[in-house]
Amino acid sequence: MLGIIGVVACYVCAPFAYYYGKRAEAAVDASGGSLGGRSMATAGKILGIIGCVLLALGIIYLIVVIIVAVSDNS
Repeated sequence: MLGIIGVVACYVCAPFAYYYGKRAEAAVDASGGSLGGRSMATAGKILGIIGCVLLALGIIYLIVVIIVAVSDNS
């Protein structure tokens, strides 16, 4: 769920989606087959990575916009 939110609405949730997806994958692997849902954990982790990239691009864009705005005032 955090992965979807991290990509669609709130990029700040993306690092948490990656963290919890990675933790869930490790828990499924350590369970020896008694837990399922590894594919859902992997999907959350991948969406978390995508959201983190989008978050980084948004921050870079914001920095560029601020630099351009400040340089136009001078």
